[in-house]
Amino acid sequence: MSLADDLKASLGEAAVLTGPAIGSHHLSDQSGTGHALPAILVRPRSTAEVAAALRIC
Repeated sequence: MSLADDLKASLGEAAVLTGPAIGSHHLSDQSGTGHALPAILVRPRSTAEVAAALRIC
């Protein structure tokens, strides 16, 4: 399994975005210095999901 697959299995499909599903509004961070889409975007809905994502990573 890939990292994205592991995250989706733990957090659910809706909480883990990849590829074009991420959207261009995530091209940079608050610094504005970089312009690249992340490989995976994790959107946890609780502190338990944050902890689960960190355990997987």
